[in-house]
Amino acid sequence: LYQQALAMDPSQPRVNLDLAVSLMRLGKLDAAAAHLETSLERDPDNVDTRKRLVVLLSQTGQYDDMHKHSAWLVERDEADAIARLHLAHALKKQQDFGEALSHYRRVVQERPNLLIAQNDLAWLLATCPDDDVRDGEAALVIAEQLCEATKHRHPALLDTLAAAQAANGQFDEAVSTLQTA
Repeated sequence: LYQQALAMDPSQPRVNLDLAVSLMRLGKLDAAAAHLETSLERDPDNVDTRKRLVVLLSQTGQYDDMHKHSAWLVERDEADAIARLHLAHALKKQQDFGEALSHYRRVVQERPNLLIAQNDLAWLLATCPDDDVRDGEAALVIAEQLCEATKHRHPALLDTLAAAQAANGQFDEAVSTLQTA
């Protein structure tokens, strides 16, 4: 159906976007990327297209482009916590740890119930190779709160807790936490 609509008028950004979303669900990321790019060429201010593109770029490890598009989204809407979270993730992958930390903290401050942001922040604080960013004690506080809030049932959060425990020299506790995960 999408192909027929595009055959009639290939310049329809919404059809390209919808087709890209369907292709992403099918795991056809290269084809989805092409349709997202086409949609963005036709409608460069389309926020939905950029958000989908950021997700796809994250899935494919294209962090420079992910950074560019998520920064555009944040510039357009400072309150978009998910775009800021994606920006922080891209910055971390680009090893710009100080900027990533700043964005993670802002997301956590503005959206304290967004557990993934808290977990990402705690992980960065526990494991960062940059001594100016790494803060094992702060990571431990955040990770303990997350695990308590979720009754120690989420393996990813337990992994972060174990990393924070290890960063604080609590190696026996870290091993025990990993066994629970």
